[in-house]
Amino acid sequence: MERTLAALRDFDDGVVAVAGAPKLSREDLVAEAAEWVWYYVVQRDVLGWHRHEDALRAYDVPAEVIVRMGPRRRVS
Repeated sequence: MERTLAALRDFDDGVVAVAGAPKLSREDLVAEAAEWVWYYVVQRDVLGWHRHEDALRAYDVPAEVIVRMGPRRRVS
């Protein structure tokens, strides 16, 4: 989750991608981050930790990622 959020921040900050890393669109980065944040929230729920706002704030999860949380739709 942290890696995908960092990749999104780097994209927004104009950081050049690492050589050999796949070039993803911003839309792809947001979708990937939303999926990983969703995994994180599901794990917290399973542990009985239902108040996610503080954790999402601590990881500085953008609102656009929060509203899109969930599994990515994969195109075949």
